Amino acid sequence: MVKMQADHVKPVTRLTMDCGGRPLPASERRLMNPENNVVGNMMPSCAPCNNSKGSYSLEGWRDLLERSHEIVAREKPIFKAGVRFGVIKVISQPVVFHFEKLQS
Repeated sequence: MVKMQADHVKPVTRLTMDCGGRPLPASERRLMNPENNVVGNMMPSCAPCNNSKGSYSLEGWRDLLERSHEIVAREKPIFKAGVRFGVIKVISQPVVFHFEKLQS
């Protein structure tokens, strides 16, 4: 069974570092966009997806997912070899999230 988390559809960013990259004391940590930290802005998400989405908007994360094969993997020699030998197939298709499939 997959452990679910509550994901903010409209992002809420937790500031934990100062401008110099040093950790902020707990008393100085705060939320950016606290108005988005409401139950109506949350939906279930598996932990890997919630962590991957981070502070992206839903559309920003969708775009990142759709371009992910261009961003990271193509630079790795093993990825290039996998494509060349046909064990990796690169396809372009729209990302449709589970909740969007349920709505239609």
